[in-house]
Amino acid sequence: MHATITTPFVDTRAADLGYALDQPRLDALEVLTVGPLELRLLGASHQAVLRIDGREHSEVVACLAGAADPLPTRHDRPWGTAGYRFRSAVETLAPARFARRAAQLRDRYRIAEHALVCEFGGLDDAMTILVAEPTGLGWQTWHSYPQTGELVCTRSAVLGRAGHPSAEPQPARGIARPAVSVGGPSGPSTAIPAPEGARTR
Repeated sequence: MHATITTPFVDTRAADLGYALDQPRLDALEVLTVGPLELRLLGASHQAVLRIDGREHSEVVACLAGAADPLPTRHDRPWGTAGYRFRSAVETLAPARFARRAAQLRDRYRIAEHALVCEFGGLDDAMTILVAEPTGLGWQTWHSYPQTGELVCTRSAVLGRAGHPSAEPQPARGIARPAVSVGGPSGPSTAIPAPEGARTR
C-alpha cells in the first residue's frame, strides 16, 4: 500500500527518535493490519500494536519529547507468555546514494502485500516504510531523513510463538547488505542489515 501524506515532515534527524513500549494507541495517519498486528503511521514515525493472550502490547519509535527513551540498538523483554526482540541500526549516506537507496526501498515495498509506504509531501525521499510478516508476529520499518542522509532500520519479532520470524526478510536486488546476527540464548537469531557506513547507538 502506498500513501502520500500532506502532513509536514516533523522528524528532523535519527537522533531525535525515541523508543517506548506499552503506550496507549496514538492517533494514526494510516494503519496496516496483518493478523494480530497493527502498524500505525504517526505524524512522527510509527507505533506497532500487537494482541497476545488477550492483551495488547505496543512499540513506539517516534519523536516523543519526555515520553520515551533514546532509540536502542537492541532490547529484549517478555511480552505476556512470549518474548519480544527489537533491533535497530542507522545508515548515513551521501546524497546521491541516499536517493538511490530510498528509491529502491520505495519500489520494492509499494507493491508488497503486507507493507505500507508513506511519503511526506514537500520533501523528496522523506518517508516511513512499515512491513509486517504474514503472520503478524514480526515487523520491520525504515525511516528516512533526507536532511541528514540518514536511514533508520528497525526490526522487531515476537518469539516463542508458532510462525514467528527468525531472520531478516530478503532485501530487494541491488540493496542487499550483509546481515548482523542479533540472536542470543533466549531464542533463534534475528538479523537486521549491516548498512555500509552505518553507525549505531
